[in-house]
Amino acid sequence: GAQLKPFGEKAMQWCAKLDQRPLPDLIVDCTGERSVRIGISLLRKYVLKDAPVVMAWMEPFGAAAHAVFISDSDVWPASDPADTAVNVAIWPDDVQVDLPGCGQGFHPYGVADAWGAAGMVSERILKVLNGEQVSSGVCSMIRHESYFKSKSPSAIFNRPPPVPVGVDSIVEYRPLTEVLQGA
Repeated sequence: GAQLKPFGEKAMQWCAKLDQRPLPDLIVDCTGERSVRIGISLLRKYVLKDAPVVMAWMEPFGAAAHAVFISDSDVWPASDPADTAVNVAIWPDDVQVDLPGCGQGFHPYGVADAWGAAGMVSERILKVLNGEQVSSGVCSMIRHESYFKSKSPSAIFNRPPPVPVGVDSIVEYRPLTEVLQGA
């Protein structure tokens, strides 16, 4: 079974002590923060010794959720092309909720959206830990285009949601090389 080991320290403190600890089987980032993805990308080769990584996030309103798996010597670009190469849509600024003391703000979503995303990401993590997924790639749970438009008619699609009429959502897997082409 999987064993989770929490550490009560900041990520950089944890990385600084990595030579005193065994490398983890998998590093999971569910912050959805660009700065964290960039940091992991920069640290992965030299500090994390190419440890496999899953980075996960949701688009606003839970319209899509993504789990990016990076393995072996593959690299997530330090330019972090999540908004253009992974996300289904570019969302207008007015969907972000800005609260005092909330840093960059947040995008709304419901509990059911989070549960669906967490389930999809958990399945990906288990596939990695069980050796069923070894190649780098992106797994996305994507809702129908009408859902995107109902939440924000001014959302611009990076690519059409590949969800057929009459279906609420799909789970799609794309190899990392395909995702990063042109990114």
